Amino acid sequence: MKHPNDAKANFIVSKSRLTPLGTVTLPRLELLGSVALARLCVCLSKTFPLIKEGSIPFWSDSQIYLHRFKSVSILWKHYVQNKENEIKEETDPVNWYFCEGKTNPASKLTRGITIHNLMIDETWWTDPSWLLELDIPAKGKTLTADNESIERQKAMMTLQMTMNSKYFIAIYV
Repeated sequence: MKHPNDAKANFIVSKSRLTPLGTVTLPRLELLGSVALARLCVCLSKTFPLIKEGSIPFWSDSQIYLHRFKSVSILWKHYVQNKENEIKEETDPVNWYFCEGKTNPASKLTRGITIHNLMIDETWWTDPSWLLELDIPAKGKTLTADNESIERQKAMMTLQMTMNSKYFIAIYV
């Protein structure tokens, strides 16, 4: 696809995994997909020096993940905290945007497209036309944190107090 300023969008690389049904939650799968995207960004930045890490916008069709990513990480379980910290080290949370699942070419793999249909699919090889519009990040939908949908860790507090026993006896006897 061509842009008025000669910009183009082309397919470079993709990664997809099969996951056993029922053993991993959807938010966890979306988290792992975002970790893979952050790692891919680092790899592409090293391979293509013209790509600057801080200038790359990230698009996700997962509102669950984007809500979690933009909320306070102290509420999450340690596994989620570690993965989120890895993503935040490699990417800037400001550069993450929401896109509709229907327009996300990566969703085609998770929705069971056949190899034949993938080979002839225009959006798979050239990306969706909206990627070539001017000011795309401004058009992207940013989300605020929704703390209700977060995997939280249980917090336990222990209070330890030391008291002089002579003083304690004097007060209560």
